[in-house]
Amino acid sequence: MSNRRAIRFLSLLIAFALAASLAVTAAPAANAESALIPASVTISPLTGLVDGSEISIHAEAIEGYALYGLTARLCKGTAVIDLADDFIPSKGGLCIATPLSSSSNAKTSTATAPPYSSADLTFKVGVGEQTFTTQYGDSVTIGCGPTQSACKLVLEFQANIGNGKVYSSYALGLQ
Repeated sequence: MSNRRAIRFLSLLIAFALAASLAVTAAPAANAESALIPASVTISPLTGLVDGSEISIHAEAIEGYALYGLTARLCKGTAVIDLADDFIPSKGGLCIATPLSSSSNAKTSTATAPPYSSADLTFKVGVGEQTFTTQYGDSVTIGCGPTQSACKLVLEFQANIGNGKVYSSYALGLQ
């Protein structure tokens, strides 16, 4: 084998080994927007929800990742949240701006402490409808409940991945 072929073969072998090692350390697939999330997530309950139902959220960082914070919002069931601006009601118009009722949340968040390995959060689901205007002047109406459109819980993970924030969503069964 010539030197040129040997170098080419070794280069391909190294590239293949690198790609294989990255595939082994990748985070698990998410249930929505981001292809990868840096934590395993437990959410309960997701069905049988009524106005004011409290959802418990636990995120455990997977090996190789640090979880600096976790934020939850109620968003349109059809929303795709890929960017921070999508997650901000006044910019993306995809998530509620204020609680839908006096017994619910629009947003909850928590920061973690070293070793940045887990986060626990509760979120109170609202049923109802709201209309607001984005900073771009667009009127947005979001309704959640058995007689309104479907809504979902969207989580923002602040972690040492990508640009520092990734998103995942979970369908809600509202009664």
